[in-house]
Amino acid sequence: MLGKLTKYEFKSMGRILLPLFAAVIIMSIISPLSLKLTASVGQSDFNVVRFIAYLTLVLYIMLIAAMFAMSVIVSVLRFKKSLLDNEGYLMNVLPVNAWQNISSKLFTAAVYQVLSVVVALISIIIAFSVSYGFAALELDDVFRGFAQVTAYLGA
Repeated sequence: MLGKLTKYEFKSMGRILLPLFAAVIIMSIISPLSLKLTASVGQSDFNVVRFIAYLTLVLYIMLIAAMFAMSVIVSVLRFKKSLLDNEGYLMNVLPVNAWQNISSKLFTAAVYQVLSVVVALISIIIAFSVSYGFAALELDDVFRGFAQVTAYLGA
C-alpha cells in the first residue's frame, strides 16, 4: 500500500513541478542563444535585442529560484492538504498506518528536492554548452566556470 500512496503522491506533485522543470530546461537553451545574438549585433546603444536578451537571462535565473521555492512550497501544501484538510478524511480512513502516510509524503518531497537540484545542474551545464559550443565543453571547463563564478561573487 505504501507504493500506491507514493505513486499517487508523485503524480500529484508532478503535475505542478514537472512543467516547471521543463521550463527551466527550455530557458537554459533560450537564454544563452539570446545572449549570443546580442554579442553578434554589436555594442550599439541600448536596443530591443539587448533588452530581450537580458530579460531572458533574468527570467532564467528567476525560474531556477522559483523551481527551488516551489518544490518546498508544493511539498508543504501537499502534506497539509492531503492529511489535514478535506482530503485528509480520505487519507486517514485508508487501511494504512499513519507512518505510511507520512513516509510517502516525506519520500516524495525528498525525491523532488533532489530532482530540482539535478535539474538546476543540468540546466546550467546546458547553458554553458550552448554558450561555448557543444564540442568545446568538457567537465574541467564546467568546474573552472563554477570556480570563477564563486571567486567573482566571493562565495
